[in-house]
Amino acid sequence: SKVIKTHLPSGEMRVDVDIFYSNRVLKKAFVTYHVTPFDDNKVITHMNAHIKFGWFFDLFITNRRYKNLIEFRIVKFMNNMSNECEKRMKEK
Repeated sequence: SKVIKTHLPSGEMRVDVDIFYSNRVLKKAFVTYHVTPFDDNKVITHMNAHIKFGWFFDLFITNRRYKNLIEFRIVKFMNNMSNECEKRMKEK
């Protein structure tokens, strides 16, 4: 895996995550995560994810099931990010 964090002149932060992991389920994933300051203690987040699954997943998982799995994982990821941000703000 590779993570690159970039602070842009606009105050925005971009985090690029490349996951190089290959098995029967997941082949590779590329995620770009943008965090843009919006107001005091508020940000807007935007995430693009490109995921390539392996043959096992393609063979046994339907498009509907795939959509449900991905949406579930993205919601969990965003909840984890929110919880971590709130925890860090309380620690300051």
